[in-house]
Amino acid sequence: MMNEQIKRTMPIELLRLEPCFIRLTERQKLMIETYITSGADKTLSVLTAYHVKDRETARKMSYESFSRPGVIQVLNAYWGVTPFEAFKQDVERAVRNKSLSVAQIRALELQARLNGWSSTNLPNLHGHDEPDAESKIETTATSEVSPERFQVGDICFQDGQKYRVTSIDANGQPLTADEVQ
Repeated sequence: MMNEQIKRTMPIELLRLEPCFIRLTERQKLMIETYITSGADKTLSVLTAYHVKDRETARKMSYESFSRPGVIQVLNAYWGVTPFEAFKQDVERAVRNKSLSVAQIRALELQARLNGWSSTNLPNLHGHDEPDAESKIETTATSEVSPERFQVGDICFQDGQKYRVTSIDANGQPLTADEVQ
C-alpha cells in the first residue's frame, strides 16, 4: 500500500518562476536549489550558499535560514502546501506556544480575515477540506472591528471597571474577561 502522505513537489524550473522565489536573495535562491537537489540536506544547502567556517556552523545556521518567512513560503510552494494548509500549521504552532503574544494572535486573525477564512466557513464543520469560495467574507469596511465587536485582548469597560477580553462569542461579544488594574 502506498503512503498517503507523499509530498507533491513542483519542478524546480517552475519554482524559479514563482513570485515568492523571485523575491528571495541570490543566496537564499542558491540555498533552496541546493536543498532540493541534495535531497533536503539543510547543512549542505547553507554551506553552499553562505561562507561559513565548518559544517557545525552551517548546521546551526540552517535553523534560522530555513525559518525565514520567505524561505518557508517557497518551500510550501515546492511541496504543494496550500495557503490554508500553511495557515493551519501556523495556528497549530501558535496553540503550542506558551509565550504567544496578543500581537501574534492579532496577526493570525488579520491573515484569516484577509484570506476570507472565518469561523463560519472553516473546513470540517461541513465536511469540507478547504473553505468554500462562496462563503468567503468580504474584506470591506463593514468587516472591520466596530466598537460593538471585540477581539481577544481588547479592553472593555463595565460599571466603571476596566477588563481585558479573554474570549468572545460568534457576535464578537465578550464571554470572559480579566479585570485590569
